[in-house]
Amino acid sequence: MSEPQDGQSAGTTTPRQVRIAKGHWEAYKRVCDARGIKRAEDLNAYIRQTIAEHGDEQAQRLAAAADDELVERRARMSPGRPPKHES
Repeated sequence: MSEPQDGQSAGTTTPRQVRIAKGHWEAYKRVCDARGIKRAEDLNAYIRQTIAEHGDEQAQRLAAAADDELVERRARMSPGRPPKHES
């Protein structure tokens, strides 16, 4: 399956494969556990922050559309569920 083009959405969150040393990944889990967050939450927050600080106009639009899609999908999946805590 190919990646969505500009402004298009895949409609799902997609697992991504990145290479991280096993020791770093385990240490990162310990740090995130101590902070009471999941690694995915922390990585997503970092990605959003990086886009906000360094992204061009197109990157900002793509990120905003992705965030809107996540809000809509979460609302459909679990109506009445409190919104996810964003750090």
